Amino acid sequence: MHEALAKLHVFQTELNDVVTNDDLVTFSTVAPSPSRFHLSLTDHDPTFSMNPHQFLTVMKTIYRKGNVVGITSNQVVKEKGDEKEGSEQGGVEVRYLLTLISRASGAVTTLQNCTLTCVKSADGAWQFTGLVCRTIFDTGVFNFVVTSGARIKFAVDVKKVAHPENPEEFKASHVSSIYLHGDEPEAKERLANSDKLMYARWDWASTNADKLVNALRLCGHADHHIQAMCNGTRPLCFKDESLHQEFLDDLRHLKAELEHEMGWKNVGFVQSGSSVPGFSTNPLKGIAYQASKITDPTKSDVDLVVVGEGVAAWVEEAKAKHLPNHVYPSCGARLPSGKVEQETRVGLKREEDLPKALVAFRAKWASKFGGGMQTTFALSPTPSLPPWESRLL
Repeated sequence: MHEALAKLHVFQTELNDVVTNDDLVTFSTVAPSPSRFHLSLTDHDPTFSMNPHQFLTVMKTIYRKGNVVGITSNQVVKEKGDEKEGSEQGGVEVRYLLTLISRASGAVTTLQNCTLTCVKSADGAWQFTGLVCRTIFDTGVFNFVVTSGARIKFAVDVKKVAHPENPEEFKASHVSSIYLHGDEPEAKERLANSDKLMYARWDWASTNADKLVNALRLCGHADHHIQAMCNGTRPLCFKDESLHQEFLDDLRHLKAELEHEMGWKNVGFVQSGSSVPGFSTNPLKGIAYQASKITDPTKSDVDLVVVGEGVAAWVEEAKAKHLPNHVYPSCGARLPSGKVEQETRVGLKREEDLPKALVAFRAKWASKFGGGMQTTFALSPTPSLPPWESRLL
C-alpha cells in the first residue's frame, strides 16, 4: 500500500502541473477502504478559476493513468444566459457528453457515458458536477469521486428513433416475460454466470439503444419518460418530475434522520431495479443475453439501498442477535481488465427491526409504486456500483 500511495503522490503532482496551480488537486482517503479516494478541486488562489477545458484536461490525465486509452468530449448543451466572459446575465452553463474508451484484446469498448455540467456564475467562478472517475494503477484500483450527479445511461435522442415497421414482430423478438425457477437446468446455468449475463444485457442495451427505446415504447412507456431514463435523470417508476423531486427531497430528510437516529455518518442512497435502466438484470428473467424483460411501473418494485459509515457494524449486530435477514451478493463495477467487483447487501425481513425513520419513509412511498418498495443495506460505505444502478445522494 505504501508503494501505491507513493504513486498517488506523484500522480497528484502531475495533476497540479496540468492545471498550473499548486495544491489545486488534493486527495483524502475514504474509510475504511484505503484504496478509495475522494478527489477535491480546491481553489486556494481567489484570482484563479478552472475553466471547463482545464477540468477536462484533468479528467483525461486521470484516465490515461489507467487502462482507459481515450476520452472524447462533445459539447451538447449551452444555456443559462450570455456566453461572453464576465457576463452579468446570470451565468453560463455548458454540458459535455463524455465517452470513456478502452481497448481490450484489440476491440474498442465504451466503458462509461456520463455528463459533465459546468456552471459559471455571474462572479466568474466555475462549478463542475456529474462526473465519477475511476483509474487503475498497477498496484491496485483507485476511485476518484469528484461529485455526485446524473449519469447518462444511454446516449440516445429518443424522438429521433424510428418506430419499428412491424411492431408485433419486433415485440416478439425483443420483449420477454420469461421467469425461470431456480431448480431448472437453464436457471442454474444462468445463476452460475450471473455477472457475465448482467453485463451482456447492459452491453446489448448500450449498443442497441434504439431497439431498447422501441421495446419500452411497445410496453407503454412515453418518449419523454424514456428520455429521462436514458439521461439518467429520472427512473421509469416515477410518473412525473414533481413526484421524483418529492422523492429526492424526502431522501434528504431521511438522510439527516438516519444519521441522528442511528449515529451513522455520510448516509446516502442507491436506487437499483428495472426502472433505472428500463429492463431487468435479474438473470432468471427475460432472454439470457439481451435486455428484454421491460420494467412495468404497475408491477416492478423500487429497490433502495442505504449506504453509510456505521451501517455495516449495525448489520453485523443484527446478525449476532439472529434477526431474520437475507444476504444479497451484489454485482459491482466492471474494471477495464474485465473483472467485476463484488459487493454485499443485506435486507432485514421484519419491519420492527428497521430504523424508525426508514419505516416511516417506506410507509409513505411503498404505496406510490405499483410493485412496492424493497430496502437493503450496503456493507461498504462507498460501494462499487454497476452502470444500471444510480447513486441518489
